[in-house]
Amino acid sequence: MKHLYSILSIFVILSSCSKDRDIPYLKKPDKPADTTGIQVSYGIIRINELVAKGSTLMNEFGVTSDWIELYNNSNQNLTLQAGLWSITDALDEPDKFVLPSLNIPSGGHLVIFCNDSTSGIQQIHTGFGLSSNGEKIGLFYYKDGNFMAVDTLSFGLQTADNMSVARIPDGSDNIQYPSTPTPGESNQ
Repeated sequence: MKHLYSILSIFVILSSCSKDRDIPYLKKPDKPADTTGIQVSYGIIRINELVAKGSTLMNEFGVTSDWIELYNNSNQNLTLQAGLWSITDALDEPDKFVLPSLNIPSGGHLVIFCNDSTSGIQQIHTGFGLSSNGEKIGLFYYKDGNFMAVDTLSFGLQTADNMSVARIPDGSDNIQYPSTPTPGESNQ
């Protein structure tokens, strides 16, 4: 009996030393139920445009920074519930920046600034910048303990300042490098 107690004690200790503890985003606390009534699917919102080098777009603090534009690719107005949506530049860390509650009208655009700040009064700031060497970015939705990729976009080395990577037309799979960025507007 004493031997059985020792074995059970060792099992309890070993099971509490899970290597998942090193990856905090795999174990999430319960989040609120999504009450927006939207059917979330891949591509409903697209990462529509970005600038990762030499942006000239000023944020609310009067500073230029990298940015990402989201596009509502659906025919309905979307309310994204706080805590369920996130954006990242590290696909293995899907909740790198958790989005606040926000609305994007059908066919609408939303600019998110990618810089060191995580707080803004009028705008969203991610707390991370984009790499001008290129990387993969993703928009994720959290449901039932899992992260679902709603959209991802890969881009390569950015050689010119203020050059955008954009889907043309908006929301499409056609990625182009136009010379003039169009933050918050349709890509031409």
